[in-house]
Amino acid sequence: INAVKKGAISWETAKGALICGSWVAFGYIGQSVGLMTTTPSRACVICSLNCIFVAIVAEFMRVNAAKGRGFTTTEFNLTKLIPALIAVAGVAIIELKGAAGDPTIGDLISFAQPIGFGMGYLQLEELMHKEPSAALPVSAIKLGVVA
Repeated sequence: INAVKKGAISWETAKGALICGSWVAFGYIGQSVGLMTTTPSRACVICSLNCIFVAIVAEFMRVNAAKGRGFTTTEFNLTKLIPALIAVAGVAIIELKGAAGDPTIGDLISFAQPIGFGMGYLQLEELMHKEPSAALPVSAIKLGVVA
């Protein structure tokens, strides 16, 4: 609030930082609660889906922005997801070696982490694009919300 009063950031940016911090907090809560009933190795693989979630949402945003500017031939490009898929496959191979057992509710709850962190990254990117000089106040607001 003090940064807004001093004019360091706008109210819109402060509100965006609160939302961004809320997404990150949602991710941490989901990860913590999920770990109560699932194994750390399974949670690790689920949480690594963050890179795929961000890649998919970012690609949808790119396609929609291009169509909004009049480009009619722009389509969703699956090849942009290949690096993220390879990364998650590598984590799965390392972490799930010999892991067995049925899915648990903790597995499902753990999906909050890649969604929360991913939305936080996307929100932060948008905030910094609009107001690049507000990095420190935005980080402070996010930290306060997560804490």
